[in-house]
Amino acid sequence: MNAKTIMIIAVVLFGVWTCACTSSSKKKPMERQTQHTFISQGDSAHQVHYLLYLPEKYPKKRELYPLILFLHGAGERGTNLELVKMHGPPKLAENQDFPFIIVSPQCPLNQRWNVELLHELLENIMVQYQVDPHRIYLTGLSMGGYGTWALAAAHPDKFAAIAPICGWGDINRSEFGGYSGMELSWCERSGGTHPTIS
Repeated sequence: MNAKTIMIIAVVLFGVWTCACTSSSKKKPMERQTQHTFISQGDSAHQVHYLLYLPEKYPKKRELYPLILFLHGAGERGTNLELVKMHGPPKLAENQDFPFIIVSPQCPLNQRWNVELLHELLENIMVQYQVDPHRIYLTGLSMGGYGTWALAAAHPDKFAAIAPICGWGDINRSEFGGYSGMELSWCERSGGTHPTIS
């Protein structure tokens, strides 16, 4: 081989190597949250799509993990789970590692949260994953805050704590009957605390 041929081969190899390095650096990072669908055992017409975040080192043998169930607001309803990543824990989980499981369901368009379907989803997650039943937390924004109040009222013994944000609800309605006698406290703009709802 003459010097010219060697030079051409070297340039081609360098070009191939450069392209390989460039294309590998453009690969998408591993998805931090995976998409799933839960279908109700009671009625196959009822289903919910959700994002699932698992801690980086999940599962460790015999370790039980805390779980946060996050309910989004009305603006994120639909069939595109990427919308659920706009706020709250699913948004944070895109760039941070957490030592707990995050479940973020998506409410269908033009509907509100189906409390019993959410409860079924949570029960299913607890069977499939290493969830600590004493460290299940519930939070939501706006319509999700409403869903947080409603789900906690329907199943008050399920959650270690709830954090409804900008949620509404009429505590005198039967769906909120689960709060009777529970000690509740929350923060308002004024910073006030209300000790008990009876």
